[in-house]
Amino acid sequence: MAENLNLALIASDHGSSASAIMTAHLAGQIPEIGNIVLISTNPDAGCLEKAVARHYLSEIVAPQSQPFQSVSHKHEFQDSLSKVVTAHSCD
Repeated sequence: MAENLNLALIASDHGSSASAIMTAHLAGQIPEIGNIVLISTNPDAGCLEKAVARHYLSEIVAPQSQPFQSVSHKHEFQDSLSKVVTAHSCD
């Protein structure tokens, strides 16, 4: 049997799709998933509370400005996001 996937979910507000995936995972409906980390671009997002309530890890990676004011801001955000995904060994 193949090794389970470590999944990073990215959401910015309510996280309806992320919530559905977490619920299905907890119910054993997605056995291919090992660990889940929820990454939000909004520190006030309701999806963070949903992740914590389900005992999933969560991280906040917020861009310095929206929309991106420069290419360097976009690259900094992408680098920050990549570091979180790597730190949690996401596939």
